[in-house]
Amino acid sequence: MIEIENEKLLSLREAARRIPSTRSGRAIHVATVYRWISRGVDGVKLEAVRVGGGLFTSVESLQRFADRCSAETAAISPNKSTARRSHQLKKAEAELDQEGI
Repeated sequence: MIEIENEKLLSLREAARRIPSTRSGRAIHVATVYRWISRGVDGVKLEAVRVGGGLFTSVESLQRFADRCSAETAAISPNKSTARRSHQLKKAEAELDQEGI
C-alpha cells in the first residue's frame, strides 16, 4: 500500500517516463501503466491511490511491482535449457517408439 506521506507520488505519465524503453526502443505508454494498475501482470498489480480525482502511483510502488513481477517470473519460468532438453528427450523417445526400439 502506498503511504502518501512517505513515498514520492507520480502521475501515470511520470511513471511511464521513469520506466526504461522496451526492447524495440519504444517508450512505455501511459495506458500500459494503467493496465498494470487495473489488471496487473500475472496476478501482480501496480499499487495506486486516487487523490483529488487523479490516479497516482509512486517510485517505491514501481520498485515493489518490478520486484514481485521478477520474483513471479523466476518462480514459474523453467530454465530454458532444461525445457529445451526435456523437449529433445521427448522427441527422441517418440522417434524410438516409431522405430519400435
